[in-house]
Parts: sequence; C-alpha cells; structure tokens
Amino acid sequence: MTDTIITQSEAVLVAIDIAKSDHEVLLQIPGTKRRRRFTILNQLDDFNRLIAITTSIVSNRVSSSSHKMRSCISATPPIQVKTFPIRSSLVTRTCIRPIRQMRGWSVTHLVLTRRIIIINQRQVDVLASQFEDTWRRAPTAEELAKLKEDWLNREVLYREAMALGLDGNDEIIRNRLVQKINFLLASEAGAARPEDEVLQIYLSNNAEAFTTSAQLAANLVYLGQNPSDTFVELTRARLAAGEDHRSLGQASLLPTEFDMSARSSVDGNFGTGFFDQLESLPLDEWSGPVQSAFGFHFVQLVERSDAVLPPLGAIRDRVLADWREKQIQRATETFIDNLRSTYTVQDLAEAGTPAGES
Repeated sequence: MTDTIITQSEAVLVAIDIAKSDHEVLLQIPGTKRRRRFTILNQLDDFNRLIAITTSIVSNRVSSSSHKMRSCISATPPIQVKTFPIRSSLVTRTCIRPIRQMRGWSVTHLVLTRRIIIINQRQVDVLASQFEDTWRRAPTAEELAKLKEDWLNREVLYREAMALGLDGNDEIIRNRLVQKINFLLASEAGAARPEDEVLQIYLSNNAEAFTTSAQLAANLVYLGQNPSDTFVELTRARLAAGEDHRSLGQASLLPTEFDMSARSSVDGNFGTGFFDQLESLPLDEWSGPVQSAFGFHFVQLVERSDAVLPPLGAIRDRVLADWREKQIQRATETFIDNLRSTYTVQDLAEAGTPAGES
C-alpha cells in the first residue's frame, strides 16, 4: 500500500576495534583524507551516537558549509536500522558489511540511506472506504487529509518500532504473526474443490462422525422417589382410562413430555442410562415404572428413530467443510515439519525441572 524509496548518500568507512565493554571507532570522512577517532561503550546510546555522527558527516558534505553538525544526542538519523541484543539491551545498527582488515581494525562499509514514505492512491482509497463503512458517507476533503495524516503518523511509529525491535519479545505480536501465516495456509488448503468420489470415500472412512444419533420422543408421568404400590396402580388405571397424563402423578419441575431428542439431551435431563431404558419400550403404550435419577415414571414412547448415516447428497456441505478442515490441519503439520527440518534445536532446559527451580 505504500512505496518506500531509498536514496543512497556517500559512503563512510568505519573501522571498529571491538572489545568487551567499549569499542574504538575510526571514521574516514568521504571525499577527504580526514579521519576521526573516538570511543563508544557497548550500549544503545553510544551506538546511536555513532549513527548520528556518521549521518552528520554525510549531511555536512551534502549541505552548505554554513550548516553545523547537529547534536549527536538529539539528531534523528534518516537511515535504515536493525536491532540485535547485546547484554540485555537493544543496540541499533545500520546495514554494515565487512570489507577488509586494516592494521588490526575491523573495517566496515557503512551505507547511509534516506527513507521516503509515499502514500499511493490505493492506500487513500482504502482509508476512504474504511471511513465510509463506519460513517455511511464519503469523507470530505478535510477528513481525508486528516485520515492520511493519522495514517502517516502510525506508519512512522510502526517503522520505528520495528527498527527498534519492539516486536521481538511481544507475545501478542508473536501470536498475531503465527495466526496470519496459519490464515495463509488455511486459505490455500481451503480453496481445494474435491470431486464427489473423494468426499464419498471420506464420508465412508469417517462414518461415525456423520451418523445421526438415535432419537426418542415420549410422554411422562412422574410418580415420585418412593411411590406406594397403591398410587402406582391407581395412576396406571387412570392412564388406561384415557385421562390427560399432564394432570396425573406427583407435581414436579420435571417435563411431562419431550420431542425427538438424542441420548445426550435425554440423559442430561433425567440422568445417565435413562435413554437406554426408553429405547426398548413399545411405541404408543404406557410402560413402567421406569427409574430415573429423580425417581420413577410411567413412560409412553411416542416416536423413535434409529441411528443412520445420511447419503452424501444430504450432508455434502458438512462433509466438505470437515474434509477441508482436515486438509488444512495436514498442510499445516507438513509445513511446520518441513520448516523445523531446516533448524537445529538446542534444548538447554533441564528435563522435568520447572522454570525457577534448581
């Protein structure tokens, strides 16, 4: 969405005598025989000072002689930077390439580059579209200018944050990047369009996942936890006489009927094993007493359906979605395995020892 144009200035030769805590630096001024020598510590501020000094040298060569070198501390060098950890601190560096050894010095070629951000029409269109989706109208010229300014500020901060390595130890950013690469893998694997023969084989191999469970519908009369024989027989006689089952039995909060329900639903309401007891009862007859987790019931089985595997045509979308999910899972596992084969993993953690314990 943006274009970055890099313009290269004159090169500065930088020789660094690297030590443990401080480094001797020798700068070759471009276009002259002048050299500058100084010491920097192995810390972020001093590396930034080195960058600022080299930037100022090039700037002074390009600008008029009346311009003075800006403060090394306050200068913001317009160069591309990378970061790397040194003694738990982030040290900023430029694109430095070793070119030769000279009198015991490590000589590097320090390339200073200026960064330019160009906002192209595509980015402006995206900003305008986002505004219109939110406010249901196109932005005015002033609003669009403000959107561009806000975007530019965010872009500058984003690039500087990346340059400082602020993304390195951020778990949220880490998870988001992992999520994005998973999205890429999912979009590629999910775009596959298998033939019906492939889906039929997948359905046959995974029949259990697509088989509809057995279901029951029933009417119930609750008799209580310990009903007397007299009460049971009286209720049975009244049911046989055709009385409304909803007016019989003991009052409770339990349902007096339920429509076609699977095992999980029936056992969830009446206790594990209740579905199995009802499954073998005859249809349209009052049977029982049948025991549940709450007591005893008379039960009239109204409808029953056995478990069945539907044909592919009836559940094609469901089979396709499941097939694609498995393809994505396999593609991701293969991708990760191939990537891991390119790494050498050194597990320095002591097996079985939690962090912080010795």
